[in-house]
Amino acid sequence: MSFFESYFGVADGVSERAVICPFDHHTASGQAYRETNPSAHVNLNEKLFHCKACGAGYNEVQFIKAVLNCSMAVAYKLSRVYSNDEDLFDWRDETSLSEETRSMLHEFGITDAVLAELHVADQTPGSAMFPVFMYDHLVDVRTYTPQ
Repeated sequence: MSFFESYFGVADGVSERAVICPFDHHTASGQAYRETNPSAHVNLNEKLFHCKACGAGYNEVQFIKAVLNCSMAVAYKLSRVYSNDEDLFDWRDETSLSEETRSMLHEFGITDAVLAELHVADQTPGSAMFPVFMYDHLVDVRTYTPQ
């Protein structure tokens, strides 16, 4: 799945899609507004974005940089992360939390509700894995092992 597919929610196999532009548009008097009807297109095969109303045109990495206001280096890393297909739903299906790890995290004051909301899991008892998601896509996993 590409960043475009995840960001715009267009993973249905159609290569070119009309989408709502996420960038400011301006009236003739200069007033900024956000559109509510699609004026932009993404080409998922070519990984290109173009808005016919505001003129914004980007490849996927440039789009990530513009929409997230990050550096090109970070945008490039994110585009590579999004080329991996693991997402929140895969993570939920394939992970669990042992009672030993759950007890350890309870000692730190982390409730079961927080553990569920953060989708905390473990591979070995006593070591917690905290997944990091962006637009429901797994971008990193942080592991905490006491001592």
